[in-house]
Amino acid sequence: MCDDLAPAELWFVEPPHENRDFVCAVSYMVYQGVDMAVADSDVLPTEPPSPEAYDRVKLIVVDWDDVERVKHHLRGFIGFNPDATPPFSAETFFSRYSGARGNTFVHENERTWLAVLGPGTMARQVANDLTFMVLPDIGANHEGHRRKRLARSDRRLQRDLAEGVVRTRRVDWGDIPFQHGKALLDTYELTGDQRYLDEVIDRGEEMLANVPEYPTSHSQMPTPIMTRLFDMTGDTKYLSPVRKLVDAVLGNPDFRPGERGLMQTENFMVPETYALMEKKLAGAGTYGELIATHYMPAMLTAAALGREAEMADLVAMCVKEHRRHLLDPKTHLFFHSILGHRQRPQGMPGHGTGWTLYALELILEAFPIDHPDRSQLLGIFGDLADAAARVQTDEGAFRALLDVPAMPVSTLYTSMIGTAFLRGARMGYLPRAFRERGLMTWQILKPLVFRGTQIGEGAGMPPMAEYTSYFHRQTRQMLDYSVGGSFWTLHVVNEVLRL
Repeated sequence: MCDDLAPAELWFVEPPHENRDFVCAVSYMVYQGVDMAVADSDVLPTEPPSPEAYDRVKLIVVDWDDVERVKHHLRGFIGFNPDATPPFSAETFFSRYSGARGNTFVHENERTWLAVLGPGTMARQVANDLTFMVLPDIGANHEGHRRKRLARSDRRLQRDLAEGVVRTRRVDWGDIPFQHGKALLDTYELTGDQRYLDEVIDRGEEMLANVPEYPTSHSQMPTPIMTRLFDMTGDTKYLSPVRKLVDAVLGNPDFRPGERGLMQTENFMVPETYALMEKKLAGAGTYGELIATHYMPAMLTAAALGREAEMADLVAMCVKEHRRHLLDPKTHLFFHSILGHRQRPQGMPGHGTGWTLYALELILEAFPIDHPDRSQLLGIFGDLADAAARVQTDEGAFRALLDVPAMPVSTLYTSMIGTAFLRGARMGYLPRAFRERGLMTWQILKPLVFRGTQIGEGAGMPPMAEYTSYFHRQTRQMLDYSVGGSFWTLHVVNEVLRL
């Protein structure tokens, strides 16, 4: 399938068999913005280009196990014999000493290259080296390619991202099922597609059968999804875990002032050790994600039960402690945890800022209008949004270390903060200028949506072991084809489509 694809600098030939390495290599090139032959629907060619197009194609990439199928379409490459089986006999230095399979051939025109790559070479450095070292004139950040990617329909990308979330089934009591549920329910409200509501109901049934005994770590976060399912279905069974959470909050050490700074280490403690340490574990506001995993669900679930007045004082205290512990006086951004003050990193990772903006906006939606602390919470939200705006790039992106211009774009932080800007402006918590800033983030993210996923770096655990927010060292880009991050960008496009 290539007749309808215009020649481009890079031409991947997709094999008929599933090949994750191949899709990861394509994803890397999507992230780099290389001019690539790909249809609007993210369909790749399944055959090489015609020889007449070689003058406009710089590199053809074929999967090692697929070369027999397409070899007769590949003529004129030096050292490649399409009439032989296999079509090449010479062994490269790389394959001889590493055992990995990968051969490259230049065409008789001395401009077009062919790469036949196997496992271990397709998605790793060899594919990258071919593109940016062997062919130094191949264009990263190609403007024509970017224009084509931006021209795609927002509504179709919304559907693609929602389908990506559907394919990633998570029914544990953690932060990801909350994000999946929220993204799918928002999509249902915007599109009326019953499948998305049914999907969340189906997951909810399984989650109700495994409600955790005591809400710790991220387990509180899905409870607002249960309240929305109650609102949509009227079924009171969804309220059981909600009531359990609200009643348990006052006994939770993450809702008491302290200087804990242990982040999630209690998850690795045996129950006996946790029981001994519990009194010392108080740490409201000492870890950036607590505002999303604890304070936000507590406020939203209390409001759903008509108990927002009871919860507001406690949540306001936690948010103020959050600011006290995490605010960086230099940049006015938020550290990921209290540890940031003890060993300030060379740049500011975006977890503390991203989680705070995202979750505090949701808290404000449920926080009592007449509460005396509401204006202070609005001020915290507005001040942090201003600080984030100061490190947003002119194009609209947020970097892996927010205040370090040399760092690569972080699709995670761009989507987290972009969602908060768009929603905050829509709700009237931020000036209208933040609406435009939020729309700019979609212009960064949109070209990088590929087959229902957001191409970019990963986060969370275990990848966080190599991430700045724990060890304050330079980020490694987790470029992969994984639908795990689709929900963040689905949040953004849902907000764009609400405008």
